Amino acid sequence: MRYRLKKKYFDGVPANQVRTTSPLKHMSDEEWRQLVDMWSSPEHKVMLVSICLSLLLRYEVAFESVCRKWNMPATSDNNSCKLPKFFNHIASYDTST
Repeated sequence: MRYRLKKKYFDGVPANQVRTTSPLKHMSDEEWRQLVDMWSSPEHKVMLVSICLSLLLRYEVAFESVCRKWNMPATSDNNSCKLPKFFNHIASYDTST
């Protein structure tokens, strides 16, 4: 449920436009503010990036294994066995900020 709330009411919303009151009847405004504070914290953002990088590494290892199994070089010229472009974006994310 938190994932859907974050996706609908937080992700992509400018900081000055994030709701300050709960969008749900069964969630108090204080509980909502705690979620927003957590999502906004630098620690939470770094944690999410580290999870994405971990998944990327797992995917890359599995991806290379499949390429070897199919006798396809992972860096083939015909793009038949390359990592999706969005992984390059995740891998280049700076976690030091």
